[in-house]
Amino acid sequence: MEFLIIITNSFYAICGMALLFGFIWFVDYLTPSVNFIEELKKGNAAIAIFLAGVFISFSIMLGLALH
Repeated sequence: MEFLIIITNSFYAICGMALLFGFIWFVDYLTPSVNFIEELKKGNAAIAIFLAGVFISFSIMLGLALH
């Protein structure tokens, strides 16, 4: 029984990560004038805070949807 719970949680974690990467790709698609990787390499704190907010907000929404 516990093995089934571990498998189910792992499946949800993998699906959640795939959705998160898909959402980041979508945000990158919506903002073609901003190269997030280059801006992060330059040390742009605003981009880092923006991406952290995107990660956190989408993760909260995804967690509530799966609950």
